[in-house]
Amino acid sequence: MSKQAEEKLRRQSDFTDALTNSLGDGVYALDREGLVTFMNPAAERMLGWKEAELLGKNMHDCVHFQRADGTRLTASGCPLLEVMESSTTISNEDDVFTRRDGTRFPVTYTSSPIITDGQVVGAVLAFRDTTERKRAERNLSAQYAVARTLSEAATLDEVTPRILQAICENLGWELGALWILDRQADALRCVEIWHVPTVEVTEFKDLSRNRLFDRDMGLPGRVWQSGAPSWITDITTNKDFPRAAAAAKNDLHAGFGFPIRIEGEITGVMEFYSRQVQPPDTSLLNMLETFSSQIGQFIERKVAEEALRKSEEQYRLMIEAIPPQVWTARTDGELDYVNRRVLDYFGRTMEEMLGAGWQHVVHPDDLPSVVERWTKALRTGETYQVEFRLRRAADESYR
Repeated sequence: MSKQAEEKLRRQSDFTDALTNSLGDGVYALDREGLVTFMNPAAERMLGWKEAELLGKNMHDCVHFQRADGTRLTASGCPLLEVMESSTTISNEDDVFTRRDGTRFPVTYTSSPIITDGQVVGAVLAFRDTTERKRAERNLSAQYAVARTLSEAATLDEVTPRILQAICENLGWELGALWILDRQADALRCVEIWHVPTVEVTEFKDLSRNRLFDRDMGLPGRVWQSGAPSWITDITTNKDFPRAAAAAKNDLHAGFGFPIRIEGEITGVMEFYSRQVQPPDTSLLNMLETFSSQIGQFIERKVAEEALRKSEEQYRLMIEAIPPQVWTARTDGELDYVNRRVLDYFGRTMEEMLGAGWQHVVHPDDLPSVVERWTKALRTGETYQVEFRLRRAADESYR
C-alpha cells in the first residue's frame, strides 16, 4: 500500500473514531461470530464495560441475554444477531440491555449488517438508553390511573386495593401496601397489601401485617416521622430496615413511600417495592406529593359523605318517629321525601308520592294563598307559616 493510501486510510479511521466518540448514542460492532470488535465511549458509559474488556467477547452473552422480565433470551432468538442471517437492517423501540452490574435498562436500537464484497462479515448497532423517557411515560400513566381510580371508586374499602394496584402496574413495581395510623397504639398498622400475582412475597407480607411501626421505624415510620416522601435504593442493605431479611428472601429491593394527609394531619402511609435496585427518581418523588394530595382529598370527601349519610339517616329516623306529617319538595313542587304519617294519611305508597306534586291535595280555596307564600319563600329564602286543608284518602274529605 502506498504512503498516500495509508495516509488516506489513517484519516478515514481518525474521522470515524472522532465521529463515533462524539455520539451520544452507544455504538458497537460485531464480527460474523457475534464477537465485539469495537465499542464507543457512550456505549461504555451506558453498559458499564470498557471496550478493552469486551473485545473478542460474545456481546449477546454480556448485554442481551435476558428480557425485560428477567427470563433468558437465547442467541438463537436474538434479533440483533438475526441481521447477519437476513442481511437486513432492523429497529426496535422497546428492548432491554443488561449492564455489567446486572441491572437492566430499556433501549431503542437499530442494527445493520456489515457487508464486504457481497458477504456479511458482521453487524453494527446503535442504541439509546430510554430510561428517562420510559420513566416519564410511566409516571404520567400512574398519575392518570390514580385520578381515574379515585373518580370511579364509590367507597374507601373499594379504592384502597385499586390505588395500590394502579400505582404498581403503571410504574412497574411489584408490591404496594397501605399503613393506617392506629391512634390508640400511636403506631402504624398495615391494613392492605397488593402485589403482582406471579411474585412470591409471603414472608414480607406476613411480617408487614403482623407488626406495628413506630415513628422513624422502617420506611413507613420514616415517612410518618418526616412527613415527606422517602426512597430506599436497596432495602436489603439498609440496617435500619426491620424487614430487610424478609425483603431479601422475597427478592424485593428498591422502595418508596409517601404520607396520606387528612386536613393537614398524617393519617397513613403508602409504600411500594420493586424487585430491582433503583436509585431515587426525582420526578417520581415530586409526583408523590400529587398522589398524597389526591388520595387525601378523596378520603376527606368520602369521610364527609359518610358523615352526611349518617346525619341524614338519623334525621329520617327522627322524622319517622314524630306525629306530624312531614314532606320536602323540590323547587318545581315535586315531592322528594315524605314520612310514614303522610303515606298513611293519603293512602298511597312511597313510589306514588315521590315525584308527584302537592298542590292537588290542597283544598281549592286554600291553594292560592299557599302557592303565593311558597313562591315568595323560594324567591326570598324566608321561612313561612300557613294553614291549609288537605284531602284525606279515607273519605276524600279535607281536614
